[in-house]
Amino acid sequence: MVRLLYLLFTLQLIPATLLGAQLAIEINKDQIEMGKYLKVQIIYEGDSTPGQANLNKWSNAFYIDRQDIETESTPTGGTIAVEKLRLYPRRIGVHTLHSIALGGAISQPVKIPVIPSVRNEINGTPEWSVLPEKIWQGESVKTCVNMKLFDPGNTIKIDDADLPGFSVKTYPLGKHLVKDELSLQQCWKITANNDGIHKLSLPAIKQRGRGRWKYYLPHQSLEVLPLPSYIPPSVPVGKPLLEAKLYIDNKNAYWQLIATIDDHLNSEIYGLRAELADIANIAVDEVKFESRLIESGLKQRQIFRVPLPPWLWGYGNGPELAVRYFDTEKGILSNENIHLLPQWQVPNWFQTLLAFITGVVLLFALQKSHRLIKKFIWHSKLKKMIIQASDANQLRHLILTEGCFNPGPAANEFKTLQQWAVRIGDETAMEIANRLNKYCFSTIKEDHLKELKATLCRYKFFCITK
Repeated sequence: MVRLLYLLFTLQLIPATLLGAQLAIEINKDQIEMGKYLKVQIIYEGDSTPGQANLNKWSNAFYIDRQDIETESTPTGGTIAVEKLRLYPRRIGVHTLHSIALGGAISQPVKIPVIPSVRNEINGTPEWSVLPEKIWQGESVKTCVNMKLFDPGNTIKIDDADLPGFSVKTYPLGKHLVKDELSLQQCWKITANNDGIHKLSLPAIKQRGRGRWKYYLPHQSLEVLPLPSYIPPSVPVGKPLLEAKLYIDNKNAYWQLIATIDDHLNSEIYGLRAELADIANIAVDEVKFESRLIESGLKQRQIFRVPLPPWLWGYGNGPELAVRYFDTEKGILSNENIHLLPQWQVPNWFQTLLAFITGVVLLFALQKSHRLIKKFIWHSKLKKMIIQASDANQLRHLILTEGCFNPGPAANEFKTLQQWAVRIGDETAMEIANRLNKYCFSTIKEDHLKELKATLCRYKFFCITK
């Protein structure tokens, strides 16, 4: 105020028409550190009320906090206006307060060095992760700010992010300790709603405790590409995460398909309900649908359930589904395929019939197995007795009494070897009968007896059924 009175006194001695309009920029410091503010005065002297200066040239390097304007009239009819500002630097380096024009006057540029904020050898200037240059409308990206605390007792406060043209979801604040330095991470998920080139700016980041800092970070530009007009609004933007399960509810079995997507759709994923209904051969409205927000509302989970068809064979892969989504990398509509789980499902009457048939087959198999075991035991016993026989008459008696597996109820069914051979029903049996009859009624050499025993041991002795 003293300076303003001094200017008024000086201007009383000099006609304003001789001076013309003048504009000056005054700063209170030669340099400024991140997190602090620079006091600036825009001093205008002229013959009219100037209004506010256009400071857009300064906004890339500084956040501009306009305070107030003091205006006084001079005795000569002129005006002196002083606007007070607070400028918060957005980045480290040497920046220029470029010339501005106001009421016909132009100011001189002013250079301002900006240094990092360092305490206890800790650089506490927040770092904002670089955004991609381009994303698609409806696509979501995660962006984070990392901040170091100058002192463990300090706190961080960040205002709610408001980004025009984007939906913003805030992740929980993360903390981690690196080399005895406590670092915090604040992340947001931003989803593009409107296409075009956007200039994004995060809210102020305040660190309080042993000192006070207020950071405004640099702007970042992000181009949002419009989705093709042929993309239905219920198609997810970005590849969904799909999971197929079997769901049992009150002894009823369902196929369950779970789709996790980044963006929040107003309705279920395009065409998926109809595709599931077609696979299960049911009406579309019989498909059960449930939508949930998960991870503190950062993602959406859509759950579809359809009852298993009455006829379903649980072999190989289950039915295949194609989920349509917009591929943000290729910029085209794509499909993500998944197989439902294979499962055995048949009507109860068919299960009963199948159980009966299986029982009959098992009973028949057991009978056949029992007969084969008995036949093996009988044949082994007969072979042993053949080897132990001492002459042809013992062999003849053995064949007549034991020479056919399960010959009938009568123990001595065969009276002659010819009867036995006819019952067996092949030429080998008849040849054995003739040779054995010959050996029984003549002298037999030991070699011939051994040869006959070997032939009988190899023979199966299976009778023809009567």
